[in-house]
Amino acid sequence: MTAAAPGVSSGGGSGEPRLPVWAVEVRVTPRQGILDPEGQTIQRALQDLGYAGVESVRAGKLFDLRLQANSAAEAEREAKRMCGELITNPVIEDYTLSVSEPP
Repeated sequence: MTAAAPGVSSGGGSGEPRLPVWAVEVRVTPRQGILDPEGQTIQRALQDLGYAGVESVRAGKLFDLRLQANSAAEAEREAKRMCGELITNPVIEDYTLSVSEPP
């Protein structure tokens, strides 16, 4: 039995074609103009600790996904669909994503 190449799905032994696996990083932050109480709390705490130069903090979330897809473009399209359907709330959150080969 041979191991799958790095970044390539083994197909689970079911005879299915092997698809490359892509690393997708999704960063979610509150939209500009939306209150960010967590960021404000962190900012005040940092200033209280003596970090006077901290002007603002925006708190967010980071999602690290591994997706099987034929190409980076396909992985990006799929990740955008996921963001629109579940990962983000488009009314109050923005996101950026990047796709790369997994480490």
